[in-house]
Amino acid sequence: MAGTLRHIINMANSIIGVSILSMPYCFKEAGLVLGIILILFSGFITKKTCMFLIKAAIMSRRRSYELLAFQVFGVTGKLLMELCMILFLVGICISFHVVMGDLAPAIAAKYMIIENSSSLRCTILVGMVLLVVLPLCLLRNIDSLASMSACSIGFYVFLNCIIFYMALPNLLDGSWFAKAKLFHFYSAFRVLPIMTLALSCQSNVFEIYDSIPDPDVIKMKSVVSQAVNICCALYIGVGFLGYVAFVDTDITGNVILKFPISNMTDCITIFFVFSLAISFPLMMFPCRTSIHSLVYKRGIRETTGTDLFENTQVSYDIVGNYMPETRFKGITVTVLILSLVLGILLPNIGKNFFLLLQLLMAHP
Repeated sequence: MAGTLRHIINMANSIIGVSILSMPYCFKEAGLVLGIILILFSGFITKKTCMFLIKAAIMSRRRSYELLAFQVFGVTGKLLMELCMILFLVGICISFHVVMGDLAPAIAAKYMIIENSSSLRCTILVGMVLLVVLPLCLLRNIDSLASMSACSIGFYVFLNCIIFYMALPNLLDGSWFAKAKLFHFYSAFRVLPIMTLALSCQSNVFEIYDSIPDPDVIKMKSVVSQAVNICCALYIGVGFLGYVAFVDTDITGNVILKFPISNMTDCITIFFVFSLAISFPLMMFPCRTSIHSLVYKRGIRETTGTDLFENTQVSYDIVGNYMPETRFKGITVTVLILSLVLGILLPNIGKNFFLLLQLLMAHP
């Protein structure tokens, strides 16, 4: 356990994130018992898919999404995989900027007694990137993030304790039991995608695998299993206790909005913003790998097989996982600048996205 603890913490931090705030809403929609079942089911699916990827990588000797796609689907599959990974991970990076830009300026404006303006939002985002995100993203070894990841996980444990304190009066008098739903199968289909995505970590599987000394299936299975179990426990805690605490109210997708206005709530919000900033580099590692593989095609010469029509060997030049320092820093800075600019220019992207989701769910 001690030898893999840092890898477990990094994997757990790559899983947990903004979705934890929506767990009380998910439990309200699905019901307490069904909500727990759906979380455990999503965790089971995550464990299985991660191990399928690791076993496929070991069998094919391809320890990245890009090379695995190249081995199975050829050049076209590799290209599609790279584009999908880049779009997905850059989209997550943009959403991190948007969430940080929505939460941090209001707190800063309150305590600095200034106007919460777009210029303040821009200044805070740029400052967070330069002082926190960029230095962490420039670390080459994902193991270096273990201490930061531990702080992030510690915050989510603290969040569970705060929500437990808020739920304690309802837990003691038992009034919540008559008001709470236990099963609500129809609404379960609304929240299952949220829970499944909340536990997804497949994009970081190969990054964590490569960081383990002498990696094998048994070690990776232990890392994935324990990381997913930690996140499932935290999600169930926030979801169950948050639903019990606010069972008499209309629970939305952000449980912090239900917290009383106080200095403690402001501190929780700030800690949450820093938790997102700390988690940002874990998205950068696989994104950087995909961009490097897409842009720099020359490197290792790989033979894919025999041409069926001419009986000649068909080979392609693809890049290895190693990145020279200039490329490493160039890709990192480019992704950060792009995601930052889009996060500043699209402050309502999160609201528009959730509005679209609500429309789709209301009109299947």
